[in-house]
Amino acid sequence: MKATGIIALSLLGLAAAAPHRQHLHAHDKAKRELVMVTETAEVVETVVATTTVWVDPEDVPATTAPTTTEEPVYTAPPAPTTTEEAPAPETTSEASSTSVYVAPAPTTSETPSSTYTPPAPTTTETPTSTYVAPAPETTSSSTSSAIVAAETAASSGSDSAPAGSEVYNPSRITYYSPSVGTSSCGEVYSDDSNVVALSSGNMNSNLCNAKITIELNGKTFPAFIGETCPGCPSDHSLDITPGLFTKMMGSTDAGVIRDAKWWFD
Repeated sequence: MKATGIIALSLLGLAAAAPHRQHLHAHDKAKRELVMVTETAEVVETVVATTTVWVDPEDVPATTAPTTTEEPVYTAPPAPTTTEEAPAPETTSEASSTSVYVAPAPTTSETPSSTYTPPAPTTTETPTSTYVAPAPETTSSSTSSAIVAAETAASSGSDSAPAGSEVYNPSRITYYSPSVGTSSCGEVYSDDSNVVALSSGNMNSNLCNAKITIELNGKTFPAFIGETCPGCPSDHSLDITPGLFTKMMGSTDAGVIRDAKWWFD
């Protein structure tokens, strides 16, 4: 704008200084009206300027979060509810009639139950303790009696034994434990007794408790028959007790005797 004003003033000065011919010929022409013409010229000047600005991070203002405005929401009022009550008089009459009817029932039913229960367990326990006591004593005494009876019968001999019979040379004499159960002659013997078992091929019931004599290396040993030996050879072989085997051999280490002989007494 400053440049525009300067140009306008310059043009005005030039117009005033220029000579006019009309003064020379004033007598020839009439004087004209002065007209001022103002010309405005607009000059636009663009200046390019580059500026470098250093910004300190600490001077940068913190960014504020945008604020949101919450508009109120219109809520419609709830619809009116109606409550209907049940008629009071009917309920009262039913409750009172029910309680009056039930009350006497349980009192009458419980009387006979308590009277019946007590005497039952008292009667059951009496015979049980009386029966158990004598049982074990009878068994042990009968076992001892059987062993004593067998020893007595063996010492007295048997009339059925073939007296003065031949001498037998069995192929073997072994030993067994007679105390494990009742023998074929119906008796129970101890392992230290002189009872012998005769081979099943030579044994019969008439020979139970028959006395015999066994000879080994010139020594004789008394014994009696009281059992059957099912595994012995049928050549009058014998199965004797560990006690009698030890008397004849000094121990049971040999397990078998092959050079003995025996006969009925």
